[in-house]
Amino acid sequence: MYARIEEGAVAAYPVDPRVEQPNTSFPWDWIGGVVGDVEYARVVPVDVPQVDYTKNFVEGLPILLGSVWTQTWDVTDASAEEIASRLSEIRSRMTVSPLQIRRALLRSNLLDGVTTFVEQADLETRMAWEYAVQINRSDILIAAAAVSVGVSEMEVDDLFHLAATL
Repeated sequence: MYARIEEGAVAAYPVDPRVEQPNTSFPWDWIGGVVGDVEYARVVPVDVPQVDYTKNFVEGLPILLGSVWTQTWDVTDASAEEIASRLSEIRSRMTVSPLQIRRALLRSNLLDGVTTFVEQADLETRMAWEYAVQINRSDILIAAAAVSVGVSEMEVDDLFHLAATL
């Protein structure tokens, strides 16, 4: 990764000096320099920031740290729509075994309430609870049970995270 430098600042990034200077030969480990009247600087990569689903990140312009041009990342808040979409995707992948979810419910003092909800539910719901080989976070049964026992969406997420560890 290279940047074109003009008057000590990044004029263009990323650039490929080999494309911009097709009649010039470059060593494979070229650290940058002046070619003709154009200055190029190698940009040292840094790790992508570890952010959660509530943040966005995009690559920013390199900055000069000491004598090294260094890659940067800009982190911003995600929109409500982006957060909702990401949460939906995350939740669609949350799957635990019936034993795991029952253990998590027990540890969270919610098992009795969910059991009562299931006992009072229709036959299809009772069958799903009794015979399911996996419990999916995005299943309508989970949403209905959560409302019945009075837990929020985030508390259900936490419950599935706990269940996955049991």
